[in-house]
Amino acid sequence: MKIFISAIIIPCLLLQLCGCYSFREMTIEELTDYNGSNEIRIITNKEEILIERKSGEFDPMDWEASDSLIIIKTKEQVQWENNYKLVDKIMEIKFEKIESVEIDEFDTLETSLLLAGLVAFAALLIAASQLPGVPTGY
Repeated sequence: MKIFISAIIIPCLLLQLCGCYSFREMTIEELTDYNGSNEIRIITNKEEILIERKSGEFDPMDWEASDSLIIIKTKEQVQWENNYKLVDKIMEIKFEKIESVEIDEFDTLETSLLLAGLVAFAALLIAASQLPGVPTGY
């Protein structure tokens, strides 16, 4: 019985640890035309900026791209004595300073390879438990 449980739990754990999403590098032209809801990571020579389209109500983030720069508008919650206040923050990133732009997307190839490997591993565990002379763990 323990072998059957491990044949299910181990692949689920590996799938959870590896994940199905990964960052894919994109061009600046793709970024200016992008209107989706996935996270975007912009790496400059000084810092790494993560643009989250699906952010909470206290820190909404919006961005737009012009022909030479990206403007990121955020609202941050700041505590002032006993009160909270939303403060607007605007950041401009020039295209010359951008080293790379990546988008967080569903990776079908990596996920399907991982799932196929996990199914094969589970089948091997179950087949090995059916061999004569192998303890079944009663």
